[in-house]
Amino acid sequence: MFKVNMYLDVSVRGIKKTLGWYGYLVEYTDSRGEKHIREDYRMERNVTPNMAVLMAFIGALDCLGKASEIIVFTDHAYLRENFIKNLNTWKENGWMTAHGEEVRNKGLWEKIIEKTSGHAVTFSKKYHHEYKNKMAAELAKRRMG
Repeated sequence: MFKVNMYLDVSVRGIKKTLGWYGYLVEYTDSRGEKHIREDYRMERNVTPNMAVLMAFIGALDCLGKASEIIVFTDHAYLRENFIKNLNTWKENGWMTAHGEEVRNKGLWEKIIEKTSGHAVTFSKKYHHEYKNKMAAELAKRRMG
């Protein structure tokens, strides 16, 4: 399998829906040993930080053309914890939480299930990665610009 590192970051003020930015950086080494990086930053209206990190993950997954071993670097526990602990259960339970409520951001989670099919996804415990400051600066620049 192809080995890929994904780095995700968001910039959304508060917890309510508002204007927000997200970014991703996808890093891989090809069969010749050459390192490649693809990155993108996007602005969205009416998003929460949770929605933005899901969108960043989906955008990063869209960069992949073949089955990969993915390591995701993010400090967003919402994505990390729910992907690991709840995603399969939610799907099996008709997108209902353990408390009988509909899962928030269901459409984004469904896209994530679709786009991670065939990939092996793990999350790094190292949240402050080598690209963190670069990505945060780029998001801040775009937010101010």
